[in-house]
Amino acid sequence: MDISKDMYNFEDLIAVIARLLGEGGCPWDLAQTHESLIPCLIEECYETVDAINQGDFDSLKEELGDVLLQTVFHSELARKSGRFDMSDVVDRITKKMISRHTHIFGADSAKSADEALVTWEANKNAEKGGITDAEAIRRIPASLPAMMRAEKVFKKASKAGLLQLSLTDTIDAADLSLDRLKSAAEDGDIEACEALYADYLLESSKISAFFVANSELSLTNGINAYINKICNP
Repeated sequence: MDISKDMYNFEDLIAVIARLLGEGGCPWDLAQTHESLIPCLIEECYETVDAINQGDFDSLKEELGDVLLQTVFHSELARKSGRFDMSDVVDRITKKMISRHTHIFGADSAKSADEALVTWEANKNAEKGGITDAEAIRRIPASLPAMMRAEKVFKKASKAGLLQLSLTDTIDAADLSLDRLKSAAEDGDIEACEALYADYLLESSKISAFFVANSELSLTNGINAYINKICNP
């Protein structure tokens, strides 16, 4: 490929990664596996989120490229092992976007974001063989950050009618867990404190199910506010 071009395209990126992972390629790249790249993929995603939160579009352009690099890298590793390649990845996601948006590419209709989401979930459920609500909850990835996973569990449980609490009831439950934690701390029972702290985190995480803003973003905003407070007295 021409390495002196003024503007590269997607095919050029695929060619570069193939060269790096090919015979005589980069020793570091050749040593990587799907598993070894997990930290890189997670880090790049979080850096992309940070660029969005900062409103830094120049950084966003770069971070999206880093996320794309991870996608192409994993696809090339899979191609070398005979599992799939980048064209299969593109084909799969394109088919998914068409099949899930039957209100655009089919006979369904959706006049609001909520209606579109209902259609998406119905199509997703149908594609997966009509799984039960309980099974859908169990399939929420355990690898998600704990607060994000908790939020997804509670929101799915609420939609399925498995969680029927008001916002005030949920806050009361969190307060009760905190009171029990305080009592254990006063008794000096560290083992009980650890278990009760887990209960408190779980109960307080339920509160996010009632809000539009997700728990990760809420906590991130809180952390940023705290940093600004202690660093700019």
